[in-house]
Amino acid sequence: MRVVIDASVLVKWYVPEIHSLEAELLVDNRFEIHAPEIIIPEFGNILWKKCRLGELSVKESLTIADDMLKDNITLHAQSPLLKDSLNYANATGKTVHDWMYMTLALSLGAVFVTADRKFFLAVRGTSHKSDIVWVESISSLL
Repeated sequence: MRVVIDASVLVKWYVPEIHSLEAELLVDNRFEIHAPEIIIPEFGNILWKKCRLGELSVKESLTIADDMLKDNITLHAQSPLLKDSLNYANATGKTVHDWMYMTLALSLGAVFVTADRKFFLAVRGTSHKSDIVWVESISSLL
């Protein structure tokens, strides 16, 4: 099954957080994981914030970054997603940045799994509500 994830889900594979156990269910051969390239700097920013808050050491964050880059995630260019993401952002008031993930999922015929509650709720109010899955509900994909 094709799945698009964002950094809010990816970080849960490496750092214990609420819903980490659910997110780890995606690390399974049944799932083909995809993401737009924007996930890389977004993931890096999450690690940086965790360092700033004292939740991770710099060394730990660098090890996690190395491990993440070895993950079996198919990365996609952002430029083909821009126009559709911009249209969705204008229609919903949510950022182009957030819509990049959802637009990729729609283009691949995949579901988008997120732990971004605000974006999840915004999409649930659109015609794409069946294309997004809250991280806590990943088991419904099995």
